Amino acid sequence: MKKGLILFTAVEAAALLGWFFLVGSNSLVAGVAILLAGLVLEHFLAYRTLVGKNFPIIGLSIISASEAVIWVVWLLITKDHSLPSLLFLALTMFLQHSIERNVFRGNGFFDNLIKLEVAGFTLIEALAAGAWLKFVEQDMGIAGATILAIGLLVEHIVQSKT
Repeated sequence: MKKGLILFTAVEAAALLGWFFLVGSNSLVAGVAILLAGLVLEHFLAYRTLVGKNFPIIGLSIISASEAVIWVVWLLITKDHSLPSLLFLALTMFLQHSIERNVFRGNGFFDNLIKLEVAGFTLIEALAAGAWLKFVEQDMGIAGATILAIGLLVEHIVQSKT
């Protein structure tokens, strides 16, 4: 396992959990700010861990902002863990991860946009997010947070090997 992988996974998990908690406490602006800041930090740490050279600041900022939008929209449309919301998250994260892969490899945002190698770890992330919310709905927030964190770690391990 690469150094830093656990750190950037923990940052992403903390950002998602903090955002979710703040949104649930009617602190929408603070929640989105935490999510965006956490995703920016996560992408910078991931880039440093996986690539290690000069940061494409604009590219990392754009993919962080677009991922924050995906999470916010997903939460808005999620009702009883419906299949459409899970499909939304999986499909939009598939495109997100494809663009992220381009940024990490120094390619243009939309170069070869459909990257099948991201499908597996994208599905892991979407399923972990769905399970997280299911546990939260059943007042088992700690179990849900644990599932989310483990799912993100597995996603990042698989992602780092592809």
